Amino acid sequence: MTEALFLTSAEVDDLAEPAEYVAAVRDAYRQVGEGAPAEPRTKLYNADPPGMLTTYVAVLPETGVMGGYTYSAGFGAEDAWFVTPLFDADSGEPLALLDGASMNPFKTGAAGAVAVDALARADATEVAVIGSGAQARGQLATTATVRDLETVRVFSPTVANREAFATSSTAGSTPTCRRSRARATRSPAPTW
Repeated sequence: MTEALFLTSAEVDDLAEPAEYVAAVRDAYRQVGEGAPAEPRTKLYNADPPGMLTTYVAVLPETGVMGGYTYSAGFGAEDAWFVTPLFDADSGEPLALLDGASMNPFKTGAAGAVAVDALARADATEVAVIGSGAQARGQLATTATVRDLETVRVFSPTVANREAFATSSTAGSTPTCRRSRARATRSPAPTW
C-alpha cells in the first residue's frame, strides 16, 4: 500500500488561484470531450436519516490522474461534506485525499467560468450573480479570470448578505457591484 497524502480544507485553501481552477477544469472538459472516460453525476438518496451522497469521476490520462468529487448532505448534519480522491492514472495507486470544502466554490465556479468563456460575448463586461454565499463568491472570482468585468449585479434575498457581498467583492478590484432589489420579478409565461 502506498502512502497517500491527506490534505485538510485549510491546507487546500491557498494551493490554487481562481485562474488555475479554470485552466484545470477547461483541460479536464477537453480531455473528456476527446474521449477520456468519465461518469456523470450520480446521486444516491437515503430516507432515514434523510440525505444524499453525490459523486462524479473521470480518468484524465494526459493529466496523469483519475479521481472524482464526492459529497454528502443531510444525514442530520448542518452542512455538506466534500472529498476528492486522486489516483495515479498509470498505476492506479492512491495519491491523495483532499477535503474539498474550501475548493468547492472555485471548482464549481470554474465550470461556470469555462461556460462564460465559451458562450458569452468576448467584450462582455457585466455579470449577474444569484446568491451571496461561498458559491457566488467562487463564481465571481473565477468568471473574473475570463472577462474584464466592470459591473457585477448581485441578487440575494437578505439585504445584509447582499451588502456584505457587494462590499467584499469590490475590495481591491475594479468592478462596481450593484445590488439588485430583493424581490424577484417573474416574466409572463411564454406562448408557443
